Amino acid sequence: MKTESEIRTLATGAEGFGIYREAQEVSSEGWGMLDTKRKRVLEGERAILAWVLDELDPGPSHMVSQVRNWSRLGCLAAFVLSACPVVAQYEHGSVGIVYFTPNKIAMAADSRFSKPDGSVASDAACKIVALNGQILFVSTNMTHFNGGPRVAGWDNAEILREVYQRLKAASSGNPIQLERLAVEWTFEITSHFNELARLEPDVFGKMVLDVGNSPFTFAYMGGFEADVSRLFMMSVMRNPTLIPPVVPNAGPVLSCQHHDFCALVDSEKDRDVFFEFADLTSDRAKKDASHSKPNATLPLDRDAYRTKHMAELIMRYQSGNSIGGPVHVSLLRRNGVIERFPKNDTCPAN
Repeated sequence: MKTESEIRTLATGAEGFGIYREAQEVSSEGWGMLDTKRKRVLEGERAILAWVLDELDPGPSHMVSQVRNWSRLGCLAAFVLSACPVVAQYEHGSVGIVYFTPNKIAMAADSRFSKPDGSVASDAACKIVALNGQILFVSTNMTHFNGGPRVAGWDNAEILREVYQRLKAASSGNPIQLERLAVEWTFEITSHFNELARLEPDVFGKMVLDVGNSPFTFAYMGGFEADVSRLFMMSVMRNPTLIPPVVPNAGPVLSCQHHDFCALVDSEKDRDVFFEFADLTSDRAKKDASHSKPNATLPLDRDAYRTKHMAELIMRYQSGNSIGGPVHVSLLRRNGVIERFPKNDTCPAN
């Protein structure tokens, strides 16, 4: 039998992504008053903690045994041993390319959503968000969940819009801090995955198998603050030693190390293709660089073109079938103007 102190340590986790540490940060770091939605998130996390503390007073509890599954096997046992079908659907895959300099930020992404079985769900997805002519955002891996019997669906792009509007409403007309937007989005997405792990462990277990050691979702967000270009990387990762089992990570990126390019890719082979063409480490990469340029039928800023072309190269040489459909690219300049290509892009303007 664990002591109360041991269980509380297990529940709150290393470096404190648990509710006790978060409650301290809310009061000491000046995050302000929590709105109703955020309180519901915390209440859900408190419920998970209550299940763990139930071990202090053992009794017939399905939830306690479920928590043990999460902490020891990351929900794999719950999935592999379950006879229940996975009825909820989620969509994943894709490539995201970021070009980041003091004067420009460009983001490109394919438009394919893949189903858990690897089949194509759609080639019309919009993975780049351009917020209010000020912020660019792209995400990959698990970007959309259709919902299930016990968990509502969510979409990475829509969650960003919701968080942005919430922060804007509370800002009293002041500029929204990009770092706070990045952190709030990451915590919001993390809460959805933890709710899924708690209420639909079979679906969560299938996601664990699909992503392996990769993040559940991975994103970049960029913009200009006080005329300075800023880029943030956000990820939502599984940590089977913690309860809840999914943890957030968000922080600034000082530079993109591959000739001003960063990438979000699904596999090691796709990552190698990115390194090859970004760093020009092969003859075919050097030949491609010498011949590729914008053409008259698609007038395009050269750097935006290079960003789009990098995504197309990874699509061409990809290791699987998860990247596809038209490649969209958006360019944000220092003056706050966002340009989108192709011009007749059907994705929402904001």
